[in-house]
Amino acid sequence: MQGLVPLLSILILAAPTSAEEPSPAAEAASPGVQIEALLEVSGLDDSLDSMQGSIGLQAAAQLGSQGPPVTPQEAAELARVYAAAFDAERIRAHIRAALLEDFETTRTQQLIGWYLSPAGRKLRAAATELAGPEGPEKLGHWALGLKAAPPAPERWELVRRLDRATGATDQFTALVGTLSVAMARGLTAAMPSTQQAETSDADISEALGTVREQLRPLMQQQALLILLYSTRALSDAELLAYVEESESPASVWFNQASFRGLERGFAEASRELGRALGEWLPSRLDSATIAARRDEGNGFGTGRVDRDCVSAALERDAACADFACHFEASSFMEGCLEAATPTDSLCVDVPELGQVGLTVQWRVRGCARLERTDNFCRHLLSRVQDHCHTKPGETGA
Repeated sequence: MQGLVPLLSILILAAPTSAEEPSPAAEAASPGVQIEALLEVSGLDDSLDSMQGSIGLQAAAQLGSQGPPVTPQEAAELARVYAAAFDAERIRAHIRAALLEDFETTRTQQLIGWYLSPAGRKLRAAATELAGPEGPEKLGHWALGLKAAPPAPERWELVRRLDRATGATDQFTALVGTLSVAMARGLTAAMPSTQQAETSDADISEALGTVREQLRPLMQQQALLILLYSTRALSDAELLAYVEESESPASVWFNQASFRGLERGFAEASRELGRALGEWLPSRLDSATIAARRDEGNGFGTGRVDRDCVSAALERDAACADFACHFEASSFMEGCLEAATPTDSLCVDVPELGQVGLTVQWRVRGCARLERTDNFCRHLLSRVQDHCHTKPGETGA
């Protein structure tokens, strides 16, 4: 998601050079004060603020691109929902706490010194550019030019090594995966009849194990692209030195601790976003139309078998061009399955609703067979789980 680009670009640019000795004043400052200075000079503070402001706008743009444009009022409402969930100060508090868990003045001052060095300022400028309103567009245009002038193999290898050293791909995969889980939770909550309990942090962790496997190839491309763009002004020798420095203890500490804090903050934000989306999404739906589609499904299912319902609903959903249509297809399937004759095979190997990890795997694989990776497809399959595991005597039908 483009709203995460500025944040990721800051995280993966934390690599200290040979630093000066900490000044007596710096050593005397409390750990909290030093952490605040590091967050400010590294740009992580600004990036969190930028992400909070942009992540909702990006969500509205993506939602509008899938169907009729989102109205300015809807875009503003959605931006507020995301901004409230991904509150920068709340996430920042998690990062501070993680950095304080294994704090050392020497490492902190080494990093601050690097960010203030010429090399640090150069890379920080690239990250700041990506954080600007035109950053994602510039990145996209630059990426198109790579087809005509790809980096030399040696350059690619250095960037891949930098990716491994910083954990950029894993970080981006985890953060985007958490957003995916949040959206899935919101879609589920938007349909009150769905028999799903609130997802806990443990559930999120289990679910992300599968989601990451699906997301990782795409996220690796994004992470490598950001690294290539951010280091494009460096010579091969400078890039090699930067890669070696990124493997230093100070850089590894800052990168890993910051990411631990982000993961905790995003898990909390994911819960909040899921709840808020569950309240906001129904405002875009017409309840009478949703009820009519359910009745339509009920009529269609009468005299047919449950597999006919699944096929018909999937066909309807695949043709959807707007947000409400997906929910109409889901309601159609619910009504249809309620009236249809159960078969011997539909519910075989369908996991129980409480088996979060198995549920994610089953939904991801089922949608993959349909060549779909969207949350709407996975939400549609949740209707099959409801059908299989909420009707006494029919769980193995």
